[in-house]
Amino acid sequence: MANATADTPAQWLALLRDSSVDLIRSQSDWDNFVALPSNRRAAFFTGTPNAGVDPLANASPTAIRAFSASLKFAGGGLGHADYSSFVGVLSAAQFSALWGAFGISNVLIADYNDRYCRESGTCAAQGGSICTSNC
Repeated sequence: MANATADTPAQWLALLRDSSVDLIRSQSDWDNFVALPSNRRAAFFTGTPNAGVDPLANASPTAIRAFSASLKFAGGGLGHADYSSFVGVLSAAQFSALWGAFGISNVLIADYNDRYCRESGTCAAQGGSICTSNC
């Protein structure tokens, strides 16, 4: 399988429909990713700009649990995440890899950043969170 990221909401939704693209699409996928050893998480990004980066390498188990508990999935992909437990812990490269695991590029994350999923289909402003078009 290939790993890919999207720069627009339309591209991202197309990625979610493409089963040949290796993305985190569900809580189960995320839990499996977290359970991997660091070198296997970094290997997930082979052939991408995030090659060799483990997005969780510096994160404490407490921060990972907080992030994991905040995840909301809908429509075969990420709808919401509160990443505030990772602020000041993850590097820019690690954040890029983190969002890349969900198929979201650095370009697209700018559209989703500092928003939360207030209710289905409705994003609202909130620092430390992202809200995607799958909200």
